[in-house]
Amino acid sequence: MRDLSWSELLKGSYEAGHCLIASINEKYCQNSFKNNKNKDESKKKWCDFWTAIPKLGKNKGKNTRKDIDKNVYKEYNSVTDEVTVDQPYLTFGITIYDERDRRLLYVLDYLHIDEIISDMIDDFLYYFPVDFEKYAESRRLD
Repeated sequence: MRDLSWSELLKGSYEAGHCLIASINEKYCQNSFKNNKNKDESKKKWCDFWTAIPKLGKNKGKNTRKDIDKNVYKEYNSVTDEVTVDQPYLTFGITIYDERDRRLLYVLDYLHIDEIISDMIDDFLYYFPVDFEKYAESRRLD
């Protein structure tokens, strides 16, 4: 497990509103493919990867996106009130390193594994509430 930078396929997945597989959506991750191709022999090259943005919050029904999906972080310009940052607190993905696993990646996508994982996270948050905003702020201070 590791932090992922907010770019390319993650951003594309968030904007599209569903998970994405890199090999099918190369337009979103050209730099990742380029960097992977140019890795030296000592670093492991991936074959493909999949990213998802969990939709959280079982008490959906209020009017703002923040209330509907608790996995949204927004910052606003204090003068114009325009959104300057709009991204999720939590993302997840799967990377495969062997061509034989590519079919499994497609099957997991077809089965909507992202929805199953989102539901599991929601269940966890029901019993162990996490204030994502406070957590993100504490990580920013590290």
